[in-house]
Amino acid sequence: MYVHDMLTAFDSRMEDPGRTKYPDTVRILALRSAQITMIEFIHHDYFTELQEIQESMVVTAGKMNISSISNIVIRGAKGICAAKVHGGKWITIQDFRDAKDQESPLYAGTLLNPTAYIFGNKIFFQPTTITLVDMYYLRMPIFSQGPFSTQASDVPGMPSTDEFFETVSGQDIEDISDDWFLESSVLSDSGTPSYHLVTNSNSATGLFWVSPAKAAASTDFGNVTFYKSELNPVLHNIMLKLAEAEMWDSSRDFDREAKARAAAFEEIEILNQRYEKLEGTGTKNRK
Repeated sequence: MYVHDMLTAFDSRMEDPGRTKYPDTVRILALRSAQITMIEFIHHDYFTELQEIQESMVVTAGKMNISSISNIVIRGAKGICAAKVHGGKWITIQDFRDAKDQESPLYAGTLLNPTAYIFGNKIFFQPTTITLVDMYYLRMPIFSQGPFSTQASDVPGMPSTDEFFETVSGQDIEDISDDWFLESSVLSDSGTPSYHLVTNSNSATGLFWVSPAKAAASTDFGNVTFYKSELNPVLHNIMLKLAEAEMWDSSRDFDREAKARAAAFEEIEILNQRYEKLEGTGTKNRK
């Protein structure tokens, strides 16, 4: 679902078709908050879009900072899905409360059976001779961000403040061959915090048109990011309900907030109940 569609859905959900009580900036903040809530309560296997691998990460004296991973890892230790010695064996990640077992030569990690535990935003590996690891983890979602950011300027000689053209080479608008990708997308302007809907575009020329128009004539977009949701479409309705609850809460309409939140968590519960853990080869029904 396009972010534009989500914002439009709130017109009726929040009884605010004029977007005066809940402007787009408020709605987008609520959607961002809803994404984080969803990731906290829905099983992480539903978020394959957020699964990442970072290879050849340096381990020093048997430990590595989680913050050295390129993206923000969500859900703390639960966000670390797996680890592997680079070019070697998979690492068994243990609860840090079992770290004392490493003192026994019977259970201490080896290069043939490496182990690790997580504590204090660090990962501790055994044996300490491990120097490079591949990390499999769940990253923080980049809220509905499109494939490129660029700068854009008001078209010279045009009195309108709703017509712009892309001005920086690199990830150009012209590189997007399908106009549909831009149209119905939402973009943000970092220069003046505002959100605008792309109503029309021409990938051949780099021109695009926005609504609402910029506040002043000849005002450039300082930095433009096009927005779409990167999460699986099956989760979008839950996101809408959680965002709706956030906005009702901000208005102190607690009855509606409770109903919207309950409806969202009812769907979350159904999703989690449907989740089935994959069985290992040859282990199903083994006593």
